[in-house]
Amino acid sequence: MARYIRIADELMALSAEGTAARLPSIHELSIRFKAAPATVFRALHLLADRGRIRLRKGKCAVIIDKNGQEMPESTACDAIYASIKADISKGSYRSGYPLPKFGFFLAQYHIASGTLHAALRKLSLEKIIHKSGKRWVVGPGSPRTFLHRASAIPPPAVMLLVRTKSDWRDFFNNTHTAAFAQSFNQEMVRFGIQMRIGLLDHFPDPSNTPGEDEIRYGDLVRTLKDHYQGTMIIANDLSGRELDTAYEQLARFDKPVVFFDAANRGAILSHRRPMRRCKFVRLFFDEQQAVELALAYLTANNHARIAVPRRFPPVDWMERRCALLQAAAQRLSPGPELLFAQLTEPFWNLRDVPAGEDLFSAYEKNVRKILRAGNKRECRTLLIEKTPSMRGFLDRRATALIGLNDRLAQEEYFWLRLAGIAVPDTLSMVSFDNIPESIAMPISTMDFGFGQLGYLAAHIFIGDIPSAVDRRGSIAGPCTLIDRGSAGHGPGNSSDHH
Repeated sequence: MARYIRIADELMALSAEGTAARLPSIHELSIRFKAAPATVFRALHLLADRGRIRLRKGKCAVIIDKNGQEMPESTACDAIYASIKADISKGSYRSGYPLPKFGFFLAQYHIASGTLHAALRKLSLEKIIHKSGKRWVVGPGSPRTFLHRASAIPPPAVMLLVRTKSDWRDFFNNTHTAAFAQSFNQEMVRFGIQMRIGLLDHFPDPSNTPGEDEIRYGDLVRTLKDHYQGTMIIANDLSGRELDTAYEQLARFDKPVVFFDAANRGAILSHRRPMRRCKFVRLFFDEQQAVELALAYLTANNHARIAVPRRFPPVDWMERRCALLQAAAQRLSPGPELLFAQLTEPFWNLRDVPAGEDLFSAYEKNVRKILRAGNKRECRTLLIEKTPSMRGFLDRRATALIGLNDRLAQEEYFWLRLAGIAVPDTLSMVSFDNIPESIAMPISTMDFGFGQLGYLAAHIFIGDIPSAVDRRGSIAGPCTLIDRGSAGHGPGNSSDHH
């Protein structure tokens, strides 16, 4: 029997058992049945010829009931089903863990228990959840773990595509991407999937000789054969043309290709035809949303003048974030006044911290050495005098400060503390990144959702839960503010400033 006929028969059975009025999109069906979009499209046309669905251009197919009538557009069951499915796709409910108890959903949606039962049964028919004892658990009925006890059987593997050998180690050690790497690695280990390193081979480097587990990616995929589950691209210095080339070569193997755009360089993507195929996924953080949330938070707390320290020499990502801040401030009404200044004094980038020494103590020691100050009072006076950039923010009566990332904000916080300026009583602070080291610092920060993106990336390869991919093949990390008490209430845009 042809593949498209089997898919059509399965769709008929699912539509008969469920209560949905619409079939999922071709993209979702392609992932569910592990078939090419053209095969799914042919199956839908077969169902349409049989009179079981009605196709609509640019929309999901409408299911026709036994009486030849279209199913109702929407029900409470459909809405709850869609809501729980979306939460599973976003990682709010994790694979292998139970859903909240019935009382939680009944209180959240204000529905009858029969409606909730119907929505959960619908999710179980699609193998998104399964029953374990008295609880509903996220994932298919037989958990998709790939652990192999027989050592002779090689486990499934995901290729990590990098430009150089050190890229993967740097990826784990980089505080900006550590949350993603740790979450991704945890899920890979939990489901017994190996990670193999493949090196880009269209830019050969004589010094970049592949090691035992590091071979050219074309050879690696052919070596893995049926155990190959897909590719994670980690090389963030790729151009759009290089990314297209890598995808075109990998698309032949009909497995997911995931690009973690840690540098948020989405503009390099050409969005030509190869990039629009359903098996390519770009993961990124919504920098504009993060900037808007940070500004909105400070504005809501009545801060009308906000300092934004810049560093020298300028770096692309810093300039981009400053431009986003300016644009977001202009969209707010009333918008805050952003005060920019470049920090060029010798009190920045003081990162020589002896083992076991407190960060602030090391910074204070280095500053005193530069200033040749004896006691704390003398150090405070000289520091403010010798740092006109930061003093300018205070002279212009800024009531809040935005650090461009957590590492820079740490130094700015140390400067304020050493200068005797209380946070948040005198000056509020907000930063970006939520790196592990920032946990010990009382600086509110924007989390880019990298940990959640790592989980979602792993389950694209595992294939046990629906993917929250948009029409462009992208998944954006959820940005949230981590409030650590550094943002107080400001005086506002009143005469207090003058």
